[in-house]
This record gives sequence, structure tokens and C-alpha cells, in this order.
Amino acid sequence: MTRYRNAPLVEVIVELHWNSGSDSPFAGAPTGIPAQFPIFDSSSFEKLLSRFNEKLGQNGGVHSERLIPSGFPLMGGQVAHRLRRSPNAAELYQLGPGVFTANAVPPYDSWSAFTPFLKEGISMLLSSRPENEQQTPFSNISLQYIDAFNESVVRGASPSEFIKNDLGFVLSTPDALEELKEPGHPIKYNFQLNTPIRDGLLLSLSVGEGSANGSSAVVVHTNIQAASPIAPDINSILATLKLAQKVQNKIFQSMIVNIADRLEPIDD
Repeated sequence: MTRYRNAPLVEVIVELHWNSGSDSPFAGAPTGIPAQFPIFDSSSFEKLLSRFNEKLGQNGGVHSERLIPSGFPLMGGQVAHRLRRSPNAAELYQLGPGVFTANAVPPYDSWSAFTPFLKEGISMLLSSRPENEQQTPFSNISLQYIDAFNESVVRGASPSEFIKNDLGFVLSTPDALEELKEPGHPIKYNFQLNTPIRDGLLLSLSVGEGSANGSSAVVVHTNIQAASPIAPDINSILATLKLAQKVQNKIFQSMIVNIADRLEPIDD
């Protein structure tokens, strides 16, 4: 698989969700919290976090960062802790009630290099979930890539020109809108595509003007999800993610066909 010295990658995110069945939807809600808020008793999550921390620590150091202040109620699906091998590690795990993520930021080498970290994290998650959640399937599994094409790749083109001419998306606006807009002010495009795709997957792709690392950029967010629940089995989960990554790579390669040289391909 081709790697690039000037890759536009901002972050890779693998995200798993499940129903935290051990918790009553409103258990532990403090007085005054409306009933419609899905507040969860933290005891089940604390058990998961403690086990996961212990297993991670057995394989090296652990740097844990609390994202929700101590004593605050937890909501289902909300990330509450971030865990790394070291404070500045490029790979990290995140945990919350009914949610787990494995993330990577530059310097990101490749999917094959990320896979051992991903596999280790999912394995630790599966063995750390409370007993009454061990057989609970994952209601949602997704693979997300966030790419940002900055000026070193855009090379003076307007964002709309880059999206159309370089990334290959066909954009058009009604004549009336072209007549009404203020001269000298280009139209800003931000759009999203959603479609089922092969192999039981769903694709959500958003493209638009944004920023990354303090600089303006054209941002592409690719989100590929499993269309149905996945069994809590490491092989089933990794097989789904492998299919999703192949789809993502195919989409990415088709988008950059006109600008691959600007990304500086690396020969292995």
C-alpha cells in the first residue's frame, strides 16, 4: 500500500459502541437532572476502566487523562477517559460507558502498523467488560479518516476549484445564485454524501472548507460503518474493520489521482 511523505492525514479513529446493559438509563442521576438525559451509574464503567487500565499497564506504562471531571454524571456513549502509553504517544485509547475508540495521529505510518495497537486495545476491551456485558454485540463499529489538504497541496487554487478540479467532485450552483452573490466572493462548498455500500457497510463522506493545525485547508472526513451489529469477537470485529479500511483506501486513492505527486509517494 502506497505511503506518502506529505500525507494529508489528521487522525484515524476506530470507534465501537454497545449498549451498557448493566446500567439503568437513569440510574445515579442527580436531583434536578431531567429524565430525558441518558445518565448512567458509573460503577459498571469504573469496573471496565479499572480492568482495562490494569491490562494496559501489564504491557507497559499508562498515561491516563480524565475527560469528565470527577463526580460529574456520565452519559452513555460519551468518552470519559483517554489512555496512552506515554503523554506524547501518537496512538491512544478512549473509554466511556458503552464506547471505546482507538485513535492515531501523525506520525502515522500505515494501517498495517496501526493494526497491532488496534487489536491489542479491542482484545483488552473484550476481556475487561463486566460479565453481564461480555456477550453484548457492538451496535455500531466505524472507521473514520480525517484528511486535511493544506496549501502545500492546494497550491493556490480556491477551495472550490481544488474540490472540483483536483479531488474530482462535480459541483454546480443555480444560475440565479451565481447572479445574486456578491462579486469577488466565491461560494463556499460544504457537503455530505451518505450511501450503503458493499460488504454490509455504510459510507458517510463530508468535504468542505475548514482548518487543521491552525491553517486553512480542504477537509475530507470519511466515515465507514458496519450496517448491522457485530458479535463481540475479535476476528469478526477486525474483519469488518479490514473491509472498511480497503474501502477507505480505494476512495482516497481515487480522490488523489490528480495530485499524488504533491503528496510525495514513498517507495517501500
